[in-house]
Amino acid sequence: MADEQLSLLSDGRDDRVAADQAERDLVRTTLDRTLFVEAGAGSGKTRALVDRIEQLVLSGVEMESIAAITFTEKAAAELSDRIRHRLEALVSTGAGSEVDLAITALQQLDGAAVGTLHSFAQRVLGEHPVEAGLPPGVEVLDEIGSQVEFELRWSGFVDRLLDDPDLGRSLLVLETSAVKLDHLRSLALMLGANWDLVADRLDLRPPDPPPLDSDALLAALDEVLALEHGCTDDDDTLLARFAQLHEIRGRLADALDDFDALDIANGIASLTKVGNKGKKGNWPDVVAVRDAVRSIGERADAEVAAITTAALERIAGALGSFVLEAAELRRASGRLEFHDLLVRARQLLRDPT
Repeated sequence: MADEQLSLLSDGRDDRVAADQAERDLVRTTLDRTLFVEAGAGSGKTRALVDRIEQLVLSGVEMESIAAITFTEKAAAELSDRIRHRLEALVSTGAGSEVDLAITALQQLDGAAVGTLHSFAQRVLGEHPVEAGLPPGVEVLDEIGSQVEFELRWSGFVDRLLDDPDLGRSLLVLETSAVKLDHLRSLALMLGANWDLVADRLDLRPPDPPPLDSDALLAALDEVLALEHGCTDDDDTLLARFAQLHEIRGRLADALDDFDALDIANGIASLTKVGNKGKKGNWPDVVAVRDAVRSIGERADAEVAAITTAALERIAGALGSFVLEAAELRRASGRLEFHDLLVRARQLLRDPT
């Protein structure tokens, strides 16, 4: 954590500078503490950073020992250029040891760690490949290369997925709920972008989804359907909905298998959205009947959702194993993606052994 938190308010080149001059002085001269500096656009962040680097150089810290990390290549190039100009100005206007220190820093600048976070991570890994468990000569895949590699792996994984008897039930459940391979592909991409979190946050071997308890759902439907006998008007709009519930109840009772039953149950909820159907005078308690009809839809919907979620968790476990295997293959081959750089460098710094 930072020893001190500061805020920069202006770019340091106009009459507003007095408002944050004390903070700027701390950034420039306080070299023995870690500072967190909060600064918005146009506040002079780069200038403050160059000021600090200049003072580090003048204090005897070699440029090759300084890491200046930005988010984009453009910002990194600008930062390096501004550091160079500042050091050149020191050579021209400085005196004594200042000139010697600035000359040495200029000589080291091209090899200094001034760049993006990814380039810094690549530098760390490139200097310590054995400790990071990498082969020498690591290659970093660009966005297109990473996409091509994924598509090749995904094609082979889908073939294995569809042929795996242990996952067949879960895939059929998802198909019943209109979950397509494209949806699974999107999930795989998301997991791959955060593969370092997969092992800790995802169950890689969850159980199979349970079957639909059709008997319990049929019994609950029968309880609701029995309420139709309380209606005194054959033309009541709420009573008309009971005819549809009878039809779907018969289909559920005659379902060919568990997947057919799941598909039928998935349609119950739409039939139970009764709104304000039914006249008060036609029922002993029309509100209670409406609530009972809605409740059977909510129950069916909840049971279908629970089974679908369990199936998705089962397939997500397989997808998690897929992305972890891919990450390990990239490590072993030394063909890393951008996210790999950050994860592997972090792992190396946390456990250099």
